[in-house]
Amino acid sequence: MAYSFSNAQQTTAMDFTMDDCSGNMHNLFTTLDSNEVVVMEYFMTCSSCIDAGHKIESMLVPLHAQFPGKINWYQFAYVNSYDCITVNDFVTTNGFTSVAFDSGEFMVAYYGSFGMPTVVVVAGPNHDVLFTDIGFSTGDTMIMANAIRTFYGVGNSGSFINKNQNALSVFPNPANDEINIQLALSQNSLVQMQLIDLAGRVVAEIYNGSSTEKILQQQFTVADLSNGTYLLKAMVNGQTSFHKINVLK
Repeated sequence: MAYSFSNAQQTTAMDFTMDDCSGNMHNLFTTLDSNEVVVMEYFMTCSSCIDAGHKIESMLVPLHAQFPGKINWYQFAYVNSYDCITVNDFVTTNGFTSVAFDSGEFMVAYYGSFGMPTVVVVAGPNHDVLFTDIGFSTGDTMIMANAIRTFYGVGNSGSFINKNQNALSVFPNPANDEINIQLALSQNSLVQMQLIDLAGRVVAEIYNGSSTEKILQQQFTVADLSNGTYLLKAMVNGQTSFHKINVLK
């Protein structure tokens, strides 16, 4: 089927009802009517689409914690010639945590043009388009995150952004048995570390107390956890940062 492509920016989402590549049915407006947000990337198997996907994943880590159960992450094949085998291979190979779909071409026609990837954020019962971009750029994730926080009536709090990306490290990652956690501290600090799932539930309390160490080190076993993505939440003197952990056994 041929589609008419337009560069006009849409302000209202296009509804769809379709199965994802795991066989689960989704209706976009039903999801949005629950006051949820859906981030969608329309991709081809190119380096720019992979890079955009990883940047979106990093953006979503603090948003999942800030708005548990409210942020959905979909990746669609940019063209209908991609089947679910190709789509699932793209998602799995690159370690994405998205819900994967084939046949996204009709939505690309609605939202944009031929730029790759096309990225769209839609939200809420009014089915608003919060963000569209035809061809992804580095600053887009900040714009998207700010738009999502504004939609939920929350200011752009720096406490959800780790100002020193090297301050919190976890290895190995993915992990199947035990993880090693290192947290760099510049002063005597009150520290709390929790492991939470993507629904915002606390899975484990890892540390809660004061520390005089320059490098606080902790070990934690993940052997009893189900496979999936978790967030390590570290609160230091009132500032919060997050680190994504993948459990794969």
